[in-house]
Amino acid sequence: MNAFDVDAIRARFPALAADAAGIEPLVLDGPGGTQVPRQVPEAISAYLLGSNANLGGQYTASRDTGAIVDAARHAGADFYGARPGEIIFGPNATTLLFNLSRAVAREWKPGDEIIVTALDHWANVSPWRLAAQDAGVTVHEVRIDERDCSLDLDHLASLLNERTRLVAFTAASNTTGTRVDIPAVTRLVREHSEALTCVDAVHHAPHARIDVKAFDCDFLVSSAYKYFGPHLGMLFGRAEVLAALTPYKVAPAKDIDPNRWETGTQSFEALSGFVAAVNYLASLAGDMEGRQDGGDRSAALDRAFEFIGQHEDAIGRRFLERARSLPGMRIAGINDPDRALERTATFGFQLDGVAPGDLAEWLGQRHARVGQGNFYARGLYRQLGLTETDGVVRAGFMHYNRLEDVDRFFGILAGHPALEG
Repeated sequence: MNAFDVDAIRARFPALAADAAGIEPLVLDGPGGTQVPRQVPEAISAYLLGSNANLGGQYTASRDTGAIVDAARHAGADFYGARPGEIIFGPNATTLLFNLSRAVAREWKPGDEIIVTALDHWANVSPWRLAAQDAGVTVHEVRIDERDCSLDLDHLASLLNERTRLVAFTAASNTTGTRVDIPAVTRLVREHSEALTCVDAVHHAPHARIDVKAFDCDFLVSSAYKYFGPHLGMLFGRAEVLAALTPYKVAPAKDIDPNRWETGTQSFEALSGFVAAVNYLASLAGDMEGRQDGGDRSAALDRAFEFIGQHEDAIGRRFLERARSLPGMRIAGINDPDRALERTATFGFQLDGVAPGDLAEWLGQRHARVGQGNFYARGLYRQLGLTETDGVVRAGFMHYNRLEDVDRFFGILAGHPALEG
């Protein structure tokens, strides 16, 4: 396979194939959950049919399950640039953040302060707000710059002080695609406080490499179903920070990291699919198909995300260029093609005179799969004055999308009655 042959890549995703009438779906709902390559369900099926057993047994299937858990931690470590002992699994990112917030908030006292942002999905807001409410802690919200929906770092700096205990922020907006300079934020936090930092990388993860060491964050969370895997959440916690906290857990459960953070029996079949998803991504570097070596896989992921970034940046530029010539299309966030690198190829937009829900339905009838709504970005919608509407239409492109998919999308959109004539 060519280093980045989109047609060859698409052939690995059964859901992208043409239907009986020969029509390929225009799949643009990836920000809500990506499609999966064939090897992911194959790995899940293989586990369930051949090694379905719990941990702790003195027999082969149980030992196989233990090996799968170990393989998943190493795959997670490669994916995050972390150590296996810093990788925590759970059912989804939201649940992991609620569990984490309970443990972190044990250390808070009245008079302390935390900071969340208006750019975030509320999975990285509500857990912290509720924990702060229980602990009598003040919550501040960093506003966005409404001109381009970027995070207002000057406002963040003004909120930081010696009482700040935590700063929770996103790596990229799931609605506007806006990327956040993570090292700049964590550097600012450490210059002005001793606060912990928690990064929501759910939207960022399929688009760009994650490196928790370079990010210098204390926690980072993602969901594998957003990057071509099964429904599974994965949390990074800095080892020394995890060791200093006391999570809520079942009393007899192991009292060691990272196990004590994983409540209940894990989905071992999902862990199998997760390993397959990470290996799939590494294979995009062109030389990793089927290999398991951790160091090589990490380097392959570096290269794979370089290819992904180049391809998706070209898609983003094409989309913004086409949008300029479409009357009545209003994109939330960065809309300058020359700034395509500052965002993912995810576009929340409205079309003058057309309700977003109606437009999403109209597009769906023409085989274009898009999202519609507020996508749990309540702070963003409140600041942009969109709370009284039914949100925006969201078109999100992944590396399995062709550049020509942009033209196909705008060709369909041009046929809407609001734009004809």
